[in-house]
Amino acid sequence: MKRFLAPTLLIVAVAGSAYFLKRQHVNKQLIQSARPQQQTQASEKDQDTKQAEPEEFISPLGKSSILQTLGTQDTRKNDYTIYGYLPYWTIEETDNFRLENLTDVAYFGLYIEPDGSFLKTQEGEEGPVPNPGYNAWHNNEKLASFIRRAKRQNVDVALTIISHVDSKSTEFLNCEKCWETFYDNLKDELAVHKIDDVNLNFEYYETVDKETALKYTEFTKFVKRELNKDYDSPEVVVTTFADSLINDRVSHVPSLAKEADKLFIMAYDFHIMSADKAAPVSPMGGSGLHAGYDIKTMIKDYLSYAPPQKLILGVPYYGFNWAKGEEVVVEGSDDNLEGEVDGGSLEEDSVEKSAEKKQVEIIRDSLTQTYANIMELVEEENPEILWDEPGQVPYFVYVDSGNEETEASQEGVGAKERTVYFENEKSLQVKYRIAKEFDLAGVGIWALGYDADRAELWELLEREF
Repeated sequence: MKRFLAPTLLIVAVAGSAYFLKRQHVNKQLIQSARPQQQTQASEKDQDTKQAEPEEFISPLGKSSILQTLGTQDTRKNDYTIYGYLPYWTIEETDNFRLENLTDVAYFGLYIEPDGSFLKTQEGEEGPVPNPGYNAWHNNEKLASFIRRAKRQNVDVALTIISHVDSKSTEFLNCEKCWETFYDNLKDELAVHKIDDVNLNFEYYETVDKETALKYTEFTKFVKRELNKDYDSPEVVVTTFADSLINDRVSHVPSLAKEADKLFIMAYDFHIMSADKAAPVSPMGGSGLHAGYDIKTMIKDYLSYAPPQKLILGVPYYGFNWAKGEEVVVEGSDDNLEGEVDGGSLEEDSVEKSAEKKQVEIIRDSLTQTYANIMELVEEENPEILWDEPGQVPYFVYVDSGNEETEASQEGVGAKERTVYFENEKSLQVKYRIAKEFDLAGVGIWALGYDADRAELWELLEREF
């Protein structure tokens, strides 16, 4: 979510999420099929390293009976929630934000440790350095000024609590005395900018057992209960995976809907960067064509367990840029395939290794790009903008002769065809209108600043809400 037009990096590993990723966002291994999948997981040691060195990233998944209970009373008519994430790496873009078009901003964020403390430092090349999210929360005057401005315009500000390492999350959730430590620390952090709203963003890389999911719900209940004791009208919003009702995610929607004030549904990454073909990131329809799930089906599933007034439909201000698969395999890889014999025959297991090896090469040339990055590319390449009818999203194809963001710029790698799926005014309007059609609480943005100084997406919000 950066609108400062930071360069997009190449993906080098199949794990987590997306932006300028040196590490992928945990939300990115979402829905390729409506069935739970076995996913290759990085070692716990690797995951711990990732949390110890948080990096900015762009991106971060039925039934139809609608329940209007679960303790929610909403007398609003046209008062929608517009909930935008502000990552620490887009703070420089805050001058471009139109606060009159937002109701809530969630600062992203502070990383939680297993003992209930917050991550304050991380390992740098020459030793410990301040954690950028924590450091900005305490020391960035531009952020402080923005928060003051937001409050003057009656925009609520929340602090996002982040836990994206499975082992650390589980250790914390199973240590209830650590919850008390956490809450004491949380109050101190809320006092920094005199706010009382909280966003919980726990994202497991893998699926979890129901016991762990219910423990997370119990923790959510604890946070809400304690906040209610100390503040007048605190709000707790819990971020949930799109596929939470078809896969065993930590976000157990039926129970969370009873405890959280709202659920921010990450309605994106239905098709991920590591996939071997291009497809919509956030498809309205097309379940079974592009992915095993889509937004229309997802909303109906959610409404079977949560009242609409508790649901925020999250939309992506980013897209994915894929190279044509067969053109990205680099000759002379330093990992020679095992099992190859004279004559070129391979054993069965070696054939599988070959396929895996080719996919790794494809993954390395898939990019996550912000809306602003993509619009710059459109202006440079002037491609024909096409429309994916099932997914209700735009895309375009162009030939990349080499630039600083792609492998085509590396010596020995020629021009290649690339396909970009993204969101624009038309596709976001479709999403906003379905949120209104189902009478959801509103919509959310991942992330503020990803449109840089462009005005069109703000103008769309103004027209629709």
